[in-house]
Amino acid sequence: MDVKKSIATIKKAKQAIPIINTPEDVLTPGEIISERTANAKVFRTANPGERKAKVYGFPIHWKDTDGKFKTPDFRVKRKPLADAMQTHQYEVKSGTYHAHFKADKPYDYRLEIGDSFIEYKALFDESDSLTVQTETLRNGVKETITLNDNNAPTTLSWKVTRSGTGISTPPPTAKDVNGENISVSVSQKKDILTYDVDVTNAVFPIEVDPTSSIEATNDGDITSSAATYSDSRNASTGTTNSSLLRFGQRNITDSTFIVFRFFSSLVIPDMNEIISASFVAYGYGDESGGLDFNCYLFESTYTDPLTGGDFDLFDGWESSGTYTGTVLNDAWSTSSWSATWNTITINAAGLSAIFAKKNDTLKLTGISSEDYNASPEPAYNVNNYVGFWSHTEDGKEPYLSITYTIYRNMTGQADIAISSDSALYAERNMTARASVIFDAPCLLSRTFDMTAQADIIFDALCLLSRTFDAPGGQADIVFDASATAGLIQVMAGQADIAISSNSSIYAERNMTGQADMSFDSLLAMFAERNMTAQADIVFSAALLMFADRAMSAEAAIKLSTYIFMGIDGDSGLVTRY
Repeated sequence: MDVKKSIATIKKAKQAIPIINTPEDVLTPGEIISERTANAKVFRTANPGERKAKVYGFPIHWKDTDGKFKTPDFRVKRKPLADAMQTHQYEVKSGTYHAHFKADKPYDYRLEIGDSFIEYKALFDESDSLTVQTETLRNGVKETITLNDNNAPTTLSWKVTRSGTGISTPPPTAKDVNGENISVSVSQKKDILTYDVDVTNAVFPIEVDPTSSIEATNDGDITSSAATYSDSRNASTGTTNSSLLRFGQRNITDSTFIVFRFFSSLVIPDMNEIISASFVAYGYGDESGGLDFNCYLFESTYTDPLTGGDFDLFDGWESSGTYTGTVLNDAWSTSSWSATWNTITINAAGLSAIFAKKNDTLKLTGISSEDYNASPEPAYNVNNYVGFWSHTEDGKEPYLSITYTIYRNMTGQADIAISSDSALYAERNMTARASVIFDAPCLLSRTFDMTAQADIIFDALCLLSRTFDAPGGQADIVFDASATAGLIQVMAGQADIAISSNSSIYAERNMTGQADMSFDSLLAMFAERNMTAQADIVFSAALLMFADRAMSAEAAIKLSTYIFMGIDGDSGLVTRY
């Protein structure tokens, strides 16, 4: 979000000073809000009970005081009335993220993450030769300082105040108009931070990119440098970089070999069965030099935050020679690398690894096939690596895409999975208030009650399935069937219930009013029921039995009978023979 433009828009609209600023949740079409996690968005697919999740290596939601996960809102707003006289008149506030900006100089800002903060006061001003763009990002605040011509100052200083941990200031980057990297030296004396930009041979304009960033803890890459290729790949430590996910190798000189490996940490949601998965990443750069190689994913054991000592912490690492780990992905060659989104399909072993980590954290390491096989080593002065963006680049964050099924008994507006013995299975989406508990072993059927509009798929005895559809209205349904008989009735509204049973049993009942009825029967039996008002009835019978009961208003009856049992319709007394 461009801070300067946002402030200008607010001023132009002459918006009143708010009493309070409340962050708004950002909804993604098709998303199941109730199934969000701190680092995942979950979506329905066309198949009932199936989900597709995007799992990121960093928190994409914050938990509100109501316990619900919300998407961060990074829009710039006028500070509320109570804070209107503060030095910084505008803010972005969402969860633990709180950035403050001055109206006339938005590049003087304060960023707070929880109890930690960093505050900048620029010791330079904008001019025709120097302009500053300030943006709010999910992971911090980014400035782009443009030196428009050779009249622009090449020394940039800030007074910096900071407290706590969790906010970093990565080394700045700079490029000229031709995309050539420009050297920037950094120094700090007490609370004065200074950047010196070397514009020698540079072509204006030049962009300098200082950033305040929430410290990365979950993903990035590690590079190892050594005099030989084998020493570099077999090293136990290296240098971390939180901005990129690079893998491959490089030969700078005959005595300097570099190996790149990337790491990602992903919290896997709960699931009943995993169907498919892929690792999806946005391309940063292709430095393969035309010598294509494959990317291999392995399970890792590193612990957040990522450190240089995690370089060798992956399945199958060996101190020398070929590595022996289980590759978790299908073949993916750098020849298919894209400057946009790249999809690496997870194989069967990878799916098993993901499923084993449901409700837990899966750590991945990505290396090149040359790194895995210890050959061939890169030739002199040859780059042989590619890279993706890490979570630090807004809109280009890598994620794990997982398609899976859920198994849940639920109340409320939800999906309901119904399963029984090995020969029976049923699953259904429900759209309104309902409670369902269904379990049908081999020679037994159960029923369930619904209170509002819904569809039901009901599996009963002996490989038999029946479908009952209540297209609208408050209709309660009980359906019971055996292998040799069945009666299906479709109703709408507060009305009829159809009950079917086995070959020697028949029961049917019309019902008016808000009522639930359950009927379960076996063998030679008969049941009939009249009911006029709010009542619940559960009737279960076995062998030769009969029951008849009249009832006029608000009542519940549960009749359980067993061999020659009768119910007195007036007194309600139970007689057992």
